Amino acid sequence: MFSGIILGKKQLGGSLMKQNIGVIGLSVMGSNLALNIADNGFKVAVFNRTTTVVDKMLEEHPHKNVVGRYSLQELIDGLEKPRKSCF
Repeated sequence: MFSGIILGKKQLGGSLMKQNIGVIGLSVMGSNLALNIADNGFKVAVFNRTTTVVDKMLEEHPHKNVVGRYSLQELIDGLEKPRKSCF
């Protein structure tokens, strides 16, 4: 499932990029909110309790500014400080 990739982080000149905001809950409103934020140039980490929903959202709506997270700890660790999230 993870195929050895560091999820949600891009290697850039030896440093790991973190996301600006996290969105928890990817039903209709959450996924649209994440895409809207990403369209406005922010880097967004998305999380859903059911991990297949994260995969489905990323597959159906690929976006260069959206990355999937598969645990709350991974979401928290991937956000820049001060951390911002919406539910």
